[in-house]
Amino acid sequence: MDISDRTGYGLTGNWTSGDWVVNANVAYLDAVDENNLSFGANALWNNIGLGYIHSMNEYENKEFAGWAEGDVNVSTWYASYAFNDVLEIQDFSILLGHLLYYGRQ
Repeated sequence: MDISDRTGYGLTGNWTSGDWVVNANVAYLDAVDENNLSFGANALWNNIGLGYIHSMNEYENKEFAGWAEGDVNVSTWYASYAFNDVLEIQDFSILLGHLLYYGRQ
């Protein structure tokens, strides 16, 4: 089995208008005994961000049974606030955030 046999694709889009920034992305991986799909979106407004990511992972590994088997789905919501130019240093930002996720197998 050649586990280096992997093909992946990804697409990211961005829209900006005034104080609003919206990002969306999707990624797919086709590998030996494994398929992964994830997509997400986030919106930023005046240093406040809110986003969502969902991932679907399918494992069919026969040789390493017990390590990664079955399907795993994970949903993640996150929120953040950016403090820009901390200590009056340009492009030095600190982000405070909160993460909430749910996974099931």
